[in-house]
Parts: sequence; C-alpha cells; structure tokens
Amino acid sequence: MIRRLLVLLGLAAVLVVGPLAGTALAHPLGNFTVNHYDGLTLLRDHVTDRAIVDIAEIPTLQDKPLADTNGDDVIGATERSAFAARECTQVVGGLSATVGGSPLRWVVHSAQVEYPPGQAGLATTRLTCELSAPAQLDRAAALSFSDGYRADRVGWHE
Repeated sequence: MIRRLLVLLGLAAVLVVGPLAGTALAHPLGNFTVNHYDGLTLLRDHVTDRAIVDIAEIPTLQDKPLADTNGDDVIGATERSAFAARECTQVVGGLSATVGGSPLRWVVHSAQVEYPPGQAGLATTRLTCELSAPAQLDRAAALSFSDGYRADRVGWHE
C-alpha cells in the first residue's frame, strides 16, 4: 500500500513539475526577465560598449505597442529601426560611467532589434546597441560603470 502511494505521488510530481522544466531551461530566471550584457573595450582615446539586452516573452509582449506604432500587429523594418534607436537612447540614459572621476558621454553608433522565437509561440527581443564615449586612457585611471536600463526588471547583468 505504501509503495503504491509513493508511486502515485512520484507520478503526480512528474505531471506537475514536468511541463515547467522546459520553461526553466529556456529562461532560468523566468519569462519576464530583462537580461543585460555590456561588452566594454578600453582604447587609448575612447571606450566602446556593445550593449545587448535580451528581453523575455512577457516584457516583449508588453513592449509590442511601443514598436508596432501603426497598430497593424506587424513590426516592419521602419518600426524596428525607430524602436531600436529609441531604446538604445534609453540604454545610454541608464548608463553611469566615469574615467578618473569624469563622466563618460555615450554616443549611439548603431541600433538593431531582433525578435527571436521564445516559448509558447511568443517572441523575445534582442536589442543590440553599439556605443562609444571619448576618454583619456593613455595613463592609469579608475573606471566605474553601471547599467541601470530597466533596473526595475529582474535579470542578469554581465
């Protein structure tokens, strides 16, 4: 009797947890995250940042009206370009960086957005911003950097 109960409990656990396993593998922190990567390169006279933001399904769905400005349920090339430019400007606004105590002034060189497929037939967003800021790095200087873009969202930062 106890053995049968254990088997039934095990089966119930598999049925409850099993469908969630795919979601956990796709987005370890959940399908509501906004994940940041800032690839900084330090050169003698400037700093570059390849800022990549991976946005999970739910915030992508929430952002759709901001990108689909004509409301036709299709985000065309012109809308993508405009959305990427606006969002990369927002990324710049969220960056805080100094070299030797002097704040860096970021410039957007390119902005791209893609919508890779996600879970449950929903899209995700990948925003790529190529940024640079003039800086004097021909001698030792302390660099500080933080990315506050969408700081209200859970997600990893690297």
